[in-house]
Amino acid sequence: MRTALIVGVLLLGGLALGGCGLLQSQVNSPTVTQFSPHSLISVGPPLLSCQAAALPLGAPTVAGWHLKCSLVQAPAGDTQFTVELMLLDGRGNAAYFFSDVCQGVLRQGQGDCQANFFAPAGLSAQALELFAVGLPSNKLSNSVRPLGGA
Repeated sequence: MRTALIVGVLLLGGLALGGCGLLQSQVNSPTVTQFSPHSLISVGPPLLSCQAAALPLGAPTVAGWHLKCSLVQAPAGDTQFTVELMLLDGRGNAAYFFSDVCQGVLRQGQGDCQANFFAPAGLSAQALELFAVGLPSNKLSNSVRPLGGA
């Protein structure tokens, strides 16, 4: 009950400050930017894959997922990566962009990261689209919608 109350207070504070439809990372505070209509980018390697597991929040106005992402075939000089997230509108276009959603260390061109995300209830994990940026090369991965987490 206490967790639901804390999540509710955080959500109301976030809605008051940032408007409806903004996700909040439990791991960090990503930058939120209005993003022009655009969908699934197709570049890479590197190749990103992500899975989403629904979080049992118990709050009727909030949905949450635990995201776990893996990056492979990153450039040899890259030592870390960050996952970026786009929140899609009902037509599949990117409505909001979130940077630095989770970060991972790359070893021999591969690495993992994970984070929890929250959004207004009614959205499915399929409303999320993710891609990775290798560092220091800034090379983009493919973009994916996470598996699972309906």
